[in-house]
Amino acid sequence: MAQMQPMDQEDKALVAAINQSYAYANQFLHYGMEIRPQVTWASAAGGRLVAEWLVTEEHIGASGCIDEGCLATVTDNTTAMLIASIRGHKSVST
Repeated sequence: MAQMQPMDQEDKALVAAINQSYAYANQFLHYGMEIRPQVTWASAAGGRLVAEWLVTEEHIGASGCIDEGCLATVTDNTTAMLIASIRGHKSVST
């Protein structure tokens, strides 16, 4: 991964907008498990972000690893919100 540069005001506003969207979103559910990542860094120009997510026991599958559906949910919805926020639209993800 490329080194993260300090965020400018536009990038800080992007992080705030994405996290604000998360506050109103209910799509971070995977089989009833709530998944709420927190975006900690973003680049509007580069179209990249860093999100942190506290994995709990309920997110661990039978193999002892993170449930792949939980990981897919985070990836799908976080990407949709990043793209929508950069373009100034609401996001919809399946």
